[in-house]
Amino acid sequence: MRGTMKFYPLEKKNSVPLYVQMADIIKRNIDEGHLLPNTALPSESKLMKAYETSRITIRNALLRLEYSGDIFKVHGRGSFVSIKKITDFVPPSSSWRSLMEKQGHNVSYELIEFGEVWPNDGVKKELQLFKGEKVKKIKRLKKIGQETIGLDLFFIPLHLCSKLKKDTLHESSIIDFLNLAPETKIKQIDAQIRSAAIEDGDAEVMDVDYSSTVLIRGFVAYNAFDEPVLSGKVMYLSQYAVVNVKINTEQEDFECSIMDAPGLNFDGMLKTEQETNSKTQN
Repeated sequence: MRGTMKFYPLEKKNSVPLYVQMADIIKRNIDEGHLLPNTALPSESKLMKAYETSRITIRNALLRLEYSGDIFKVHGRGSFVSIKKITDFVPPSSSWRSLMEKQGHNVSYELIEFGEVWPNDGVKKELQLFKGEKVKKIKRLKKIGQETIGLDLFFIPLHLCSKLKKDTLHESSIIDFLNLAPETKIKQIDAQIRSAAIEDGDAEVMDVDYSSTVLIRGFVAYNAFDEPVLSGKVMYLSQYAVVNVKINTEQEDFECSIMDAPGLNFDGMLKTEQETNSKTQN
């Protein structure tokens, strides 16, 4: 099934690249409901003809939308609108460190790795990076008092890290750092929680048994412009982590609490984008 796309005009004299404008036009169609989930986009040839532009412009626009999760591709069939994601919304002040300190706990980090690296394909896709862009990699132990309870692994686009100093990472929250600037202040987090056996390298860094299990919270954080500013993975030793889920079927809320250590609560609210948007409009 194909949606009925409205062909809003490209402004070819505008300084904004054509592929970005093209992606914005398709995204606008999705947001306005002209292109519904699981419906096919017009073919590349049709878009080229309608906008009198090159195939590379169309393909870069579609790639941008695929990276952002708005569309997905099916080999031999074309591009389709993605189903809306369930997202994890957190208030700007809800860094793990600030929550723990409010409960009177002594939080610290032990920095393991800090430097510029080439991102792998997964990080490149999550941060919507183009070829040749590096990221800042941060790997550190997470501690309550002297007890190691987890491991952080973060990737931040290099151009957002000019004020990030190595000597502050033993105490500073990455979320708090990003929230200092309007262009990186976090509005939304897409997260996934899963359990797994600890990898040998992580077991060695955390000084735990190789048979240990961990709870992994992978996520991508976005600013107010829906641009990804952080790709991360937070790993908790299973003895310090419990996931509690409460579902309100009337309000369509999904509340997820992670207990990071005995007596420590880290709460996040999971809502559907549809409900959040409707509340904003009302």
